[in-house]
Amino acid sequence: MTNESLTRTLARLVTDGGFQRFAALQEQPNLFRAIARTHTETWHSAFLGWLLDPLGSHGLGSFPLHRFLATAADAPIPPDAVTAPFLTPDELAHFAAARDVSEATVLPNEYSPTEHTFSGGRADVWIEIAQAESAPGLFVFVEMKVDAPLSKDQCKKYADYVISRATESKAVCIFLARSDDLSTTSTETVSDPNWYCIDFQALHDEVVEPCRRHPTLSPQMAPLVEHYLLNMRDLTSPRGRMAITKEERDMALAIYEKHASTFRALAEILKDEDGFPAGLTSPAEDEVPLALTADGATIKGESVPEFLTAVFDHIYKTKNTAPSLPFATGKKRYLLAETSTHPSGKQFINPRDYATPAGATLKFEANTSRPAALAAAKKILASVKSTVA
Repeated sequence: MTNESLTRTLARLVTDGGFQRFAALQEQPNLFRAIARTHTETWHSAFLGWLLDPLGSHGLGSFPLHRFLATAADAPIPPDAVTAPFLTPDELAHFAAARDVSEATVLPNEYSPTEHTFSGGRADVWIEIAQAESAPGLFVFVEMKVDAPLSKDQCKKYADYVISRATESKAVCIFLARSDDLSTTSTETVSDPNWYCIDFQALHDEVVEPCRRHPTLSPQMAPLVEHYLLNMRDLTSPRGRMAITKEERDMALAIYEKHASTFRALAEILKDEDGFPAGLTSPAEDEVPLALTADGATIKGESVPEFLTAVFDHIYKTKNTAPSLPFATGKKRYLLAETSTHPSGKQFINPRDYATPAGATLKFEANTSRPAALAAAKKILASVKSTVA
């Protein structure tokens, strides 16, 4: 596509009515952004504690807590193995559907904003549901990560604390994070098998949005719920939004299908620019398999982070030499480095940790398309004298 034709197609894109409506959705202000607390983790936990508290001023009673527990019971990543005192998904679903939780104690809440603390740390949200007649009580520990990484053994320490508390009760541990921070199992995600792992998209769709539509939501507090939903869709984080709406997804798909050639041209022109998101790919690129053969071994992965990790494993665990760091894939981009900072000084958009066999923790940039990930893999393998087929 020539510069002249690109100019014309860009003009058609930016004057398209659907694009204008979509752009307006992205610019909606919210009070969290206005006071620079868009991704402040304690503010997220304070909101969630307020929403889950049956006595909260939202007027929703126990509806949000029931929805939250039901959402956890249906988590795509359940505990790897359930042992006492933890509930199985079916047991948690039954609890969410049948138990009265109107007397639950939730910390933090609007009357007591202090988080539940103990000798080993603190809970972002702590819920206690007392025993009812012959039914056992329940302790719920919620660990939330907005942008910060998990500390080593953090969730195992928290699960051990819950076990120590729940001597005569049941327990549930829930990890809430961005979808990119969830792996395939509880152990792979949080280094402990006892956790239900859900993402902010599920919180948005299954908990907060139903609360916004609930008929008993307090008119005075409805703007807070609405602004939190807007905050979850905010684009100001380097890692992008925490959740999107179905309306936005449908609009984006319609715009892309109508102007696909324009988006691909932009991606091709800007692909080597530091900070440019790698998500603007064609459907054909999305189907590119992440697999190659190096030194007679097959290296593959389902996602870009998984594939690049497998590449680094091959290098560090089978080769006699390691790549020189920082390893660059272009003048403006690092692939693997000791810190998550590109040559320009900009931060990695999607930084991931890689632990070497020697115990060092390196950073790699996972914000790249599948074809670009394959090209980068071949380049770093070639640097350590690997034979790539």
